[in-house]
Amino acid sequence: MRFEIIERKKNYLGLITNSQWALIALFLFLFLVLKFIENQYIDFVMLFFLFTLLGIIAYRYMDYEKLNSIVIGDLIIDQNHILINNQRINFETIHSFNLDINHYFSELQNIGINDFYKPQYLIGKGNYFEIITNNNLEYKGEFLINNRIDFLNLKDFTFNQI
Repeated sequence: MRFEIIERKKNYLGLITNSQWALIALFLFLFLVLKFIENQYIDFVMLFFLFTLLGIIAYRYMDYEKLNSIVIGDLIIDQNHILINNQRINFETIHSFNLDINHYFSELQNIGINDFYKPQYLIGKGNYFEIITNNNLEYKGEFLINNRIDFLNLKDFTFNQI
């Protein structure tokens, strides 16, 4: 199984999805129009605003969260060893092995009533690994899981290693 190791950027604007940018632009547009419009066009502007808002909310159900990370290497898990950026670690030399497996690409996000602005689909980030070898070398990182099959295979693999 092959996964991409990522490193998150410190840029918080990179987390804003396309539907959230559209919603911000819509509210700015409405604010500017209402500031300079005459009263005779107010019904048309409010109707336009309502339909656009409903369209953006509907688009959110097709939107993915943003990566806001860079790929810094590969994590390859085989039956006998683990490769981290072409560095081979045999299972016999591992003292501590921790995989935190949470999300995969295209997973539906559990969204509450107050989270209408969040994207519907996840992209597979939020999975972490930590490996400590017998000679105290430590490997940590976050990785992407690209599909549900890899997600389930990795869960089965970790269950079988226990």
